[in-house]
Amino acid sequence: MRALARVGVGICLLGCMGSAFSGCFAEKKELLVVVPDGAPALALARVMSEDTENDGVSYTVVDASTIAARVTNRDMEKNADFCVLPVSAASKILGNGEKYRMLGLVTQGNLYLVSKKFSGEVDFSNPTALDGKTMGVLKMNEVPGLTLRATLGRLGVEYGLLGAGETAQGDRLNLQAVDAKGIDGSLDYYLVAEPQASKLKKAGFSLVGDLQALYALSGGEKQRVAFARAFACEHDLLLLDEPFSSLDTALKIRLMDVFAKLWEERRQTAVLVTHDLEEAWALGHRIILLKDGKIALDIHPKGETFPRKYGSYDAEKDALLQAVLAL
Repeated sequence: MRALARVGVGICLLGCMGSAFSGCFAEKKELLVVVPDGAPALALARVMSEDTENDGVSYTVVDASTIAARVTNRDMEKNADFCVLPVSAASKILGNGEKYRMLGLVTQGNLYLVSKKFSGEVDFSNPTALDGKTMGVLKMNEVPGLTLRATLGRLGVEYGLLGAGETAQGDRLNLQAVDAKGIDGSLDYYLVAEPQASKLKKAGFSLVGDLQALYALSGGEKQRVAFARAFACEHDLLLLDEPFSSLDTALKIRLMDVFAKLWEERRQTAVLVTHDLEEAWALGHRIILLKDGKIALDIHPKGETFPRKYGSYDAEKDALLQAVLAL
């Protein structure tokens, strides 16, 4: 049985169509990613060029007209584990998501937010900043609308669809389907693609948001993706080189919990290199302190708690700290 993966939506590199990952993990040594030729393949060219034989992932480029067949076979073993599809096609194939779900974007393309009422950049860092606002969306049920909704969901912004004649709700962002002639400035914001965004800017609208920038992964999200990829395939040994570096403390603690839960599922040997004593203490079943290439201390912390509470006091941890300070 294949476990369902999570999802997102996106647009292909050249902006000519939407491309989204739909996929499900397989319990096998190598995952297959199938990519249609053309713009999607170009968008993933660098990733595919860096592919190695031992990373647990292989890529196959196929004729775009045959790509749908790689996710619709009744025999799941004959389907791709991950498949790059136009969003419009993916939305039809996915159905209720029992076999595949959208998983992330290849690239979003040129979608922008414009407004005639506001000139400042939309504040998506505050999920409630858009409560009560209205946003017109061209092609609500196609690439633009699907991409916007995936982005809003990722950012934690509550939204609802506003039908003709309905009143905007004050506790959410209100999305309304519009056509090109309906972009008259009466709504607070509009989601449009190029070259229309530039034309509207000349007509007095302000550019207040770039969906590509909003969808960019944060450091913490990139770490989550890295962990998911590391645990996607079975390995006897997992090597991690400072996986929690450059993260703030709160995010670091959350990601260590994520790592611990993933590790508990398979319990394979993991070697973690870190300069942070708290990280070593929280996750280490065996902690080795090195000095000049030699083992200065080798301890097996007592207790069954995993991960150990970050920042908590323990006599063994204090002894480890003293050994670090003595180096």
